[in-house]
Amino acid sequence: VYYTGNLNQTISVHFIDKQTKKTVTVEVPEGHTGSVLDLTNPDKVKIPDGYHRVEQMTQNPTYSTDKQDVNVYVAGNEAAVTVHYYLQDEQGRPTTTKIANDSQIGTQVGQTVTFDPNKNPKKIEGYTLVSNQTPKVVEIQPNRHQEIPVYYTGDKNNKITVHFVDPKNNGTTFPTEKPEGHTGSVLNLDDNNQIKIPAGYHRLNPADIPNGKKRPENPTYSTKDQNVDVYITGDPVDSHDRNALTINHYLQDGKGHQTKHVVGP
Repeated sequence: VYYTGNLNQTISVHFIDKQTKKTVTVEVPEGHTGSVLDLTNPDKVKIPDGYHRVEQMTQNPTYSTDKQDVNVYVAGNEAAVTVHYYLQDEQGRPTTTKIANDSQIGTQVGQTVTFDPNKNPKKIEGYTLVSNQTPKVVEIQPNRHQEIPVYYTGDKNNKITVHFVDPKNNGTTFPTEKPEGHTGSVLNLDDNNQIKIPAGYHRLNPADIPNGKKRPENPTYSTKDQNVDVYITGDPVDSHDRNALTINHYLQDGKGHQTKHVVGP
């Protein structure tokens, strides 16, 4: 007399992370009473995403009317946490301005990574680590890239030299300026609080800058010396201004001597 086994779900497969000893997930594959569950068959026993099978330590179980628990040991695939180094601006606000190349922390899916920015901080020229940043604890999960931001402030910096150029008078020279800022901050060339235009001059209209020249972009302070030009032109002078140039026309007598007799306007 022959019988067939009934559809059966009495075997619970526990996927155990071999390193953490934690259960990753549990599956209850279908089978038939009296049949054997092949724990190495990926169609029957699907390894969780982000993991791979390690050596098999459990014998293949046979479906019965009694509930059974079996373990399949897995290990997390290789993964990495990316550490970003960002600028905190002069107002104390975090930004997404990168100031150095990212770092990678190698790990595995299923692991916990604890990162304390205050311990052995990365040295970045021209920047200082923001103190007392909260340590980050990251659970490494499958199909999810984990990132950790670390913030720095720019050190005081005067590496930008501003040259004032009057294109209408090549013979005039002006003192240069080295306005102070912070590494990573931007120098606004139109800001009169940062750049003092020489007395008697004003910024040249961009449309009047000579051909072949252009107004430079606002520079960013770095650890390297930079030179930028600011184009200026003289202020208009009316006849009543103390700097006005007065031209007097005098009469010369018949003997070629200059007189004090004014002619003309």
